[in-house]
Amino acid sequence: MFENFPGRRFYFILIVFLLFSCKNFHPPEKEGPLYFRPSTALPIHIINREKSDAVSLFLTMKNLYFPLYIEENVTIYIYKDQDSYQKAKLHSIDSQAEYHSKKKQIHIASGSSQEVWKHEFVHVFIHQLAPQIPYELHEAYAIILSLRDLTTPDCKNSKATIPVQWNQYRDELLDGKRIETKKHKLFYVYYLLYLWSEKKFFQTLHEAVAKKKPPELNIQDGNGLTWNKLQKGFDRWLRKRNFQSVPGC
Repeated sequence: MFENFPGRRFYFILIVFLLFSCKNFHPPEKEGPLYFRPSTALPIHIINREKSDAVSLFLTMKNLYFPLYIEENVTIYIYKDQDSYQKAKLHSIDSQAEYHSKKKQIHIASGSSQEVWKHEFVHVFIHQLAPQIPYELHEAYAIILSLRDLTTPDCKNSKATIPVQWNQYRDELLDGKRIETKKHKLFYVYYLLYLWSEKKFFQTLHEAVAKKKPPELNIQDGNGLTWNKLQKGFDRWLRKRNFQSVPGC
């Protein structure tokens, strides 16, 4: 059946995965704007708590960052634990959770931190509202917004942060190997922090949602003049900034 079918191994694994999912997860049940399929191994009180917390977080992020989001059938598979998720995930990349945009599915372990949930929700929002954003920038938005404190929604007292261990990569970004570095997702995280410091983070995101093409997000389009101008300011900022607390918005 699969001998002459392109990508047959992937689709075979996908079918096996879906069959496995049906057997070990509760039928989909809607709560708020989301559908949930928790593991049958999870106690009901844990299922109810995680569903309630996920819906509350999802709606908070929608109202703060993505008010134009239109409800769609997003299904969340909640695994018994991180080990169960790691054994079942489709992609080999290192991850604590994942969002499959074509099937509109989040796969996540029970007990995951709020940061992990927020990261996957950003993927849901951006895939619908601004799918034209390059993958690397998309991932960078998810990283930065997942670390942002939702109790300070305005820009006045809001600061962006990144994990302290990432500071070691600043030298890599300053070594002049711009082409190679641009392929690294950390480049895009630092770049969005730069836009944050210039108070252009949400401005450019909102323009992308409006299907405009802000030049700050078109750094891959081959426009050398645009990128050269942005690069000078970015490099100056990169050399002097303390990345653990970046004011702006």
